Order: sequence, then structure tokens, then C-alpha cells
Amino acid sequence: MKKEIIEILGILAIIGSLIFVGIEIRQNSLEIRGSTQQSISEQVAKLYLHIAGDERL
Repeated sequence: MKKEIIEILGILAIIGSLIFVGIEIRQNSLEIRGSTQQSISEQVAKLYLHIAGDERL
């Protein structure tokens, strides 16, 4: 009986760890995606400013 309880607790710990890792990976992915979008927006804004400031364009 004691062995089964220990095994169940071990399985629950593994499941909890996997859920935690999944949440961390998701948050990291969202953070990277947001950072990438911000960088793209900054580059587009710089391009528009360059075009607006160039009289030949």
C-alpha cells in the first residue's frame, strides 16, 4: 500500500513538472513573439521616416 502511494505521488510530481515546463515554454514563446513584432514595427517606422525625409522619393 505504501509503495503505491509513493508511486502515485511520483507520477503526480512528474505531471506537475511537465505542466510547469509547458507553461514556461508558452510564456517564453509569447515573449519572443512580442519582441519580434516590436522589432519589426520599429524597423518599418524607421523605413517610413527615411522615405518621408527623402525628397527624391
